[in-house]
Amino acid sequence: MSIKKSNDISLAPVQTTRASEAIFEQLSGLIINGTFKPGDKLPSERILMEKLQRSRPPIREALKMLEAKGLIKIAPGYYGSVVMIPSTETVKEPLVNLIALNQVTNAELLEVRKTIELNTVRWAALRKTDEELRTMKTILDSMIDSKDKDFNNFIRLDIAFHQAVDAASHNKLACMLDEVCHQLILKLLFDMHANKNEKEKNQMKKNIIKSHTLIYQAIVEGNVELAGERMLEHHKFFSDDLILKKNCIQ
Repeated sequence: MSIKKSNDISLAPVQTTRASEAIFEQLSGLIINGTFKPGDKLPSERILMEKLQRSRPPIREALKMLEAKGLIKIAPGYYGSVVMIPSTETVKEPLVNLIALNQVTNAELLEVRKTIELNTVRWAALRKTDEELRTMKTILDSMIDSKDKDFNNFIRLDIAFHQAVDAASHNKLACMLDEVCHQLILKLLFDMHANKNEKEKNQMKKNIIKSHTLIYQAIVEGNVELAGERMLEHHKFFSDDLILKKNCIQ
């Protein structure tokens, strides 16, 4: 674990009645710009008090805010506050809420998701590993073998397959953005199929499995253009129903 030299860090004295927020902004800025990297320790509370010219309570509050955002882990004793790698969970929920508040339409959501996955499936055809192919195949097999009457569980497997394709693209930003789309689309898919009878659901299962199998085969073959074409066909398969189901993300 690396430790930054406290005297090398530039921090400005805080002159505000909302000191904890100002401290949070300074420290989060240093983390985001790379001054503090994952694994680095933040300065001790005593050093932060000296440099920021603030008492311990607002500094502790700021540190808790950083931890809540997934930027640091507060450990008791010697280890202090350690900078963490933010997970997709720490960025996903705020983005989901932002999209919901701005009343993004289903058409806009699906348009963005299609654009992301058209590229991730092509990259996956180029960059996939044997382990990633095994993951896709395992999910496909689970979908084929599923005897579960809970159709929502099948839909979760559908999403899991797309996540596996994203992972094989080896593009972290695309994965994070598509993860936000997945969370929003999951509820739409549940609602879309809620009133379907068993016959309709079984037919939907067959169609999705067939579509995913064709995508998987193109990725295995490393056929970039074919993988893209099959992903586009998959999106066209259900996009009209989703767009008509609701006008806006809620």
